[in-house]
Amino acid sequence: INLTVLPLSVTVNGKTYKEYVDIQPDEFIEIVRQGHVPTSSQPAVGETMEVFENTEDEMIVISMADGLSGTYQSAVGAKNSVDNNERIHVINTKTLCGPHRYMVNKAMKMQKEGATTQQIVDEMNHLSENHKSFLIPSDFDFLSRGGRLTPLAAKIAGLIKIVPVMTQTPDGKRLESANISFF
Repeated sequence: INLTVLPLSVTVNGKTYKEYVDIQPDEFIEIVRQGHVPTSSQPAVGETMEVFENTEDEMIVISMADGLSGTYQSAVGAKNSVDNNERIHVINTKTLCGPHRYMVNKAMKMQKEGATTQQIVDEMNHLSENHKSFLIPSDFDFLSRGGRLTPLAAKIAGLIKIVPVMTQTPDGKRLESANISFF
């Protein structure tokens, strides 16, 4: 089982890091808690092409949601730029974070259990169509700093102890507040 992670580049306060290389999750979270708003960018197409060109094995690329990141389009572009590209299968997870990680773990487990590449690809496509992702920011200040809420709305929501819950829009292109019902 081979797993290659192409790290995103994250820029915070004018400094750029490669995630899991130059900065670890706990360091990143601390920077965000200090009030900084990060931006990210997908791996360079050249880096992705290099990974694709350096193996003749079949590959399954499990990328973040195409509407929320450019990683899917970047991987498809890199695939289309290399020879023997029929061995590369690019999956649009249509999600982020936890469900994305679940899909990677599921694919690795299936491979370890002897599933074929096509069986894994089919399962990843099925999962991408049949899940719901939620984002629960730690507070409203983060949403305010990122421009999703006005400072006044963030302050009021924080004072009355509302917990922010967001989900992807049906087209997977944006985040919106989730409609949650209580019974």
